[in-house]
Amino acid sequence: MANPNISAMTELNVGTLAWEIEQDGVALIWGNGYSDYNYASSYMRSDTLSPSVWLLRDGDHTLTNTMMFAYWGYDGNTSPVQSAYYDSENMTKLPNAHQSSDGSTDNMSTDMAYILDANINHTTGTNPTRLRLKGDFNTGSGSVSNGTTSASAYFANVDQTTPFSNIRADNPAWTTGQRNQRNAPFFEPIPTQIGDVVLACWAGHYQSRVHIRNANSHVIASVVDTNATSYYHNANHMSYINPRSYEEHVLLQVENGYPGHVSFGGGYGQSSQWSAVNVQSPRTKTELFTVPTGKVIKLNNLYIENPEISGLHVSIDIEGLPTGTTGILNSSAAKVIDSVGTVATTTICKMLKARSGNAVPAMKRPMILTEGDVVKAKVVADESYPEWMAKSCQIVADFEIVT
Repeated sequence: MANPNISAMTELNVGTLAWEIEQDGVALIWGNGYSDYNYASSYMRSDTLSPSVWLLRDGDHTLTNTMMFAYWGYDGNTSPVQSAYYDSENMTKLPNAHQSSDGSTDNMSTDMAYILDANINHTTGTNPTRLRLKGDFNTGSGSVSNGTTSASAYFANVDQTTPFSNIRADNPAWTTGQRNQRNAPFFEPIPTQIGDVVLACWAGHYQSRVHIRNANSHVIASVVDTNATSYYHNANHMSYINPRSYEEHVLLQVENGYPGHVSFGGGYGQSSQWSAVNVQSPRTKTELFTVPTGKVIKLNNLYIENPEISGLHVSIDIEGLPTGTTGILNSSAAKVIDSVGTVATTTICKMLKARSGNAVPAMKRPMILTEGDVVKAKVVADESYPEWMAKSCQIVADFEIVT
């Protein structure tokens, strides 16, 4: 066969493109627990870190989309925390996050607040200073001198528009209380997704401790004040769960730490307060490409390749699809297919796990994309280790330009 006349051939419009996407799942940077039994009549404090840079194995990493979160437990008062501050900056109270005991033997309460990146006075340097986190109590609702504790957590890669998703009755916090019970009373799973973090908080009496039973959970802070009177509030716990799917059960157990009482989650009148929230990773995706004006592209497949760690998951969407009365038009701008009832965004893959040494196909069949269609991707890790913040994988596109 003679060699083809290359100059006489039409242009071969096929190709392969690759992008490297850094994961942006929620990362836990710092956690702290604190107890202040002897001087707690008006406020509860804690000293916490909020660095702007975190040292990773590969060098300094600038933290983005940060959030400081705080949880207070306090005895003798049934009112919410009156106001909260981090380094004298106002924190935002979480809506409907206050939980109060039934008051039969005590008036114990818990509450939560947070502050987002733009309002945080980030600490700097290789040895950053701890800053004061403080919650002021409404002392008109009773003395808080019987016992107070706090737990706090500093995160990166948190969605700054909606840091918490609604998880119960259109509220971002699920709070509940119980007496003389061992297991956390969250009888339904928490709606979430890989890359988010489910925070589970507890406060109680009798120098109790909390066991975490989720395989993918970790303790952030746990405080037991052995100087406090046993039957007042003196124990606090905060842990987090890294989701493996779109819902997670909170599996926690209380163990009484006070000698002479049975291991029954604080028998003899123990009051336990429970709270849970879901911290969201950024919901924005990275744009891979947009189909240019006048072009039609056949997208043969997208492949997920070369993950730097084993716990990366990829979601890919197509945005900008015709909707409403726009339809799909021919070269004369006449409608050939109606688009009434269609959606503008569809998912190619959702939380597809990248695999080392293997190219994972994201599509089961080729797709035709027209002008204005946008392909976007998001990569998250299934653990909140700060060492995983800068890890990435590649997305490879195999395509043909039809026109």
